[in-house]
Amino acid sequence: GIEYNGEISFIKKWFHYYRVNYIQGLARKYNKIYLKTQKSYGPFNGKFFRFMVKRTLNKLPFVLVRGKENTEQVKDLGLKVPVYDFPDVSFVLNPENKEWAEQYLTKLGLDTNKEIIGISPSYVINNLEKNHLDLCKKIISYFQSQGKQVLIIPHGINNNGDINSCDLALSKYLYNDLENKKNVFFIEDIKLEYKHVRSIMGFLSFYVTGRYHGLISSLYMGVPTVVFSWHVKYRDVLSLFLDKFPMIKPNTSSEETLKVIKEYYDNQKWFDKDKVKQKLEEVKKEVNVGLRLIESKC
Repeated sequence: GIEYNGEISFIKKWFHYYRVNYIQGLARKYNKIYLKTQKSYGPFNGKFFRFMVKRTLNKLPFVLVRGKENTEQVKDLGLKVPVYDFPDVSFVLNPENKEWAEQYLTKLGLDTNKEIIGISPSYVINNLEKNHLDLCKKIISYFQSQGKQVLIIPHGINNNGDINSCDLALSKYLYNDLENKKNVFFIEDIKLEYKHVRSIMGFLSFYVTGRYHGLISSLYMGVPTVVFSWHVKYRDVLSLFLDKFPMIKPNTSSEETLKVIKEYYDNQKWFDKDKVKQKLEEVKKEVNVGLRLIESKC
């Protein structure tokens, strides 16, 4: 979903560059069409890195970027090929039916007639910020104190991964480390598909996430969401739906983060569900335009 991130370590940055370009090179070698769907890019730190990314992207017929601000950043590379702004393709995915999600949550032990607060820790953010897990614990503890049910939803799963490479492993570590697990539930079912998780999110009354596709699903399902934002892609997707962006900036203190979350939860006038639903239909149409552009090159 994101390529050529120049802010990660030197080794990871160039390994990722090699891995992505290797597939593109294989396609060229065997005379296969190579296209990129809607993605996020950058930041492109370093002159040589910018030069190499520019050279690679110029070998495509066009570049599709998820969001206006990120699109401008890609255009700033000075590419010779067209650069288009289209929303993420996952906006057109329909969720599993509501009845399935209600049965699943009930079996998990939740009462679907009461409020459910969702939270999705992110191993990416945990690798960037040392206090991410402690902050998640404090958020869970706060909503517990308000008598709410809390559902931990892993949103990035790498088989056999650890807390540094897998949200499931990180979420499991978080859950097991909680001193008080009352009204806290944890999804560890690796057989769930994206549509199942999206349907489950429809039962949330509020959501806190560090995951881009978690945010997309919550917007799709009309759930007020606060997001840990470490990349421009979060602001870009929120701007499609909202005038006020409920984002937590990197390295914000735990006290300030909790204050912001409480404010967004207590006063939800910033989230107009009818407006979000209307915007969703517009976004779906834009996504399909991008898909037809890809289809035209196949």
